[in-house]
Amino acid sequence: MEWGSKLLRMKELEDMKLVSESSLPFEEYRNCTFLITGSTGLIGSLLVKNLLYCNEKYNLHLKAFAVVRSLEKAEKVFSAFLPDPALELLICDLTEQQIQLDADIDYIIHTAAVTQSKLMVTKPVETIRLSLNSTMHLLNLAVCKKIKCFLYISSMEVYGTLPIER
Repeated sequence: MEWGSKLLRMKELEDMKLVSESSLPFEEYRNCTFLITGSTGLIGSLLVKNLLYCNEKYNLHLKAFAVVRSLEKAEKVFSAFLPDPALELLICDLTEQQIQLDADIDYIIHTAAVTQSKLMVTKPVETIRLSLNSTMHLLNLAVCKKIKCFLYISSMEVYGTLPIER
C-alpha cells in the first residue's frame, strides 16, 4: 500500500503516523477482526483508516469489516485502501436491514448515527428508533459472536440543547 498516496490528505497521514506511534497496545489486536458501523462518517472512516495503517505498520493480520450504506460513497472514502485485503466493505442500511456476517468478530465499534440535525428535529421518533434498533441488533450480534468488546460512539447531537445555568 502506498501510504504517501495523493488519495490520502496529508493531515490524515500525519494523524495515522501519530496514532501508530502512540502507546496503544497494538499487539493485543493481532489476528483480530473488527466490525465498524458508520464507516463512511467522520469518526468511523478515520477509525478504519487508522486500523489499516497500524495493521500494515505492525503486520497485525487484522481484518476490518466496514459497514456502509452506500458503496459509491465508501469507494470514494476508502479509495486508497480498497486494494487492501484487510478491508471488506459490508453494504447494509441499518434502518432497514440487519448485518449478516458468517465470520468471527472480536470487536464491534458502533459509530453509525443520524447526523443531520434537521432530521433529528423533524423526525425524532424515527431517529431514536434507528439508534435503538441498530444498537439492539448489534448487541445481539455481539452476544452471538461472543465478542471481546463492544464500543458505542455517540455525538453531542443526541443530547439536544442543554440549558445553560448561570
